[in-house]
Amino acid sequence: MVSVQGGEQEKSTIPASQRLTAPDWLRAAVCPLWLGSLYVAANSTRFYLTRNWVGMDAHAYWLTGTHAHLYSAAPQSVDAFLYSPAFAQLIWPMTHLPWHAFVALWIVLESATFAWLLIPLGWRWGVPAFCLCVPEIAVGNVYAFLAAVAVLGMRWPALWAFPILTKVTPGLGPLWFAVRREWRKLAWAVGGTLALAVVSLSVTPTAWSDWAAFILSSPGGGLWLPIRLMAAVTLTIVAARLDKAWLVAVAMLLACPVLAGISALSILASIPRLRPRQVARPSPTSAPFHAFASPATPEHPIK
Repeated sequence: MVSVQGGEQEKSTIPASQRLTAPDWLRAAVCPLWLGSLYVAANSTRFYLTRNWVGMDAHAYWLTGTHAHLYSAAPQSVDAFLYSPAFAQLIWPMTHLPWHAFVALWIVLESATFAWLLIPLGWRWGVPAFCLCVPEIAVGNVYAFLAAVAVLGMRWPALWAFPILTKVTPGLGPLWFAVRREWRKLAWAVGGTLALAVVSLSVTPTAWSDWAAFILSSPGGGLWLPIRLMAAVTLTIVAARLDKAWLVAVAMLLACPVLAGISALSILASIPRLRPRQVARPSPTSAPFHAFASPATPEHPIK
């Protein structure tokens, strides 16, 4: 620790050998993090494999290609399909694959998505973070794609249609744009969602009325859901004001209709690509060369 007084640097009275710096804390956390994450990955893989539950959520998506009535299964029952008809239409070509090919493809897509999201962490932190996403990969939900939208949706706002037309409440992108007065992006987010919904509705109007009735009859997240939604909205507003896009991932997690298990936590895998990057500013001595410097990247490159 160093303090500046009277133009001179004065060293802390604590000997350097006894001071614990931030890198020391991080290095000390590597071993338990690796051990814990490997245990989570191995245990969750064993759990789903021994029960033949690998891709249990994805199985409901696969069945949409053969079920005439998408919402015949009751909420929270096995193979209950919870999302809008637009999502079923989006994955319709994939549902013609055999089940094992479908789930293998789903696992590959989610794994590749998490790998891309976590690359900025490097192998030391990225590998254990990826291992913590294994429960989601094993169950085959859509959290990997929600995490990807949290990142890519800042640049291509129409992608926010995906969370809105699946889990609905985590679709907080339009609120982010509204608070920041990014009206063009807000128009793309809302307009893209409405366009997809209108096209889907024109193809299968009955399915949309069935989905509306299904959602209204679903118990959802219980009494805690309104509280979590208020917290998510508040956090999104604060994040937009402070230009902290990584907080949107936390808000999306809070806004999930149902928080069951640790799969939903994998939404936080978007944080490494959402976190602010510090801008390198030229020192006064390099002022003469400032005109030849490359343009500085913004503090938040994804807007």
